[in-house]
Amino acid sequence: MRGIYYINWYEKHEGLYYFDGAYAWVAPRYGWDAHGYHQCDLGYGLGYDVQVTNCGTRGQRTSTVVVTDTFRVHVIYRGIPIFNTYTMSKNLGRNGI
Repeated sequence: MRGIYYINWYEKHEGLYYFDGAYAWVAPRYGWDAHGYHQCDLGYGLGYDVQVTNCGTRGQRTSTVVVTDTFRVHVIYRGIPIFNTYTMSKNLGRNGI
């Protein structure tokens, strides 16, 4: 997700998940050494502060898993703190993202 004109702030999340035909998962499952991951806080800000407030997953034992990245973008303008909170999410399952 990007800010105004794509230059002032930027945040992304990435990861790897598995699907076995019935279940999707990010955390280790079935005792496999290989497991997925979900990482947030891969952004930056030019004059802005980008802070992740939640980087999570939902639905680890279902046919889809939802990964989320909730973050706050903060700037001080003329001595006044201004911020907004955003959430990005992806549904991962049988057909990919």
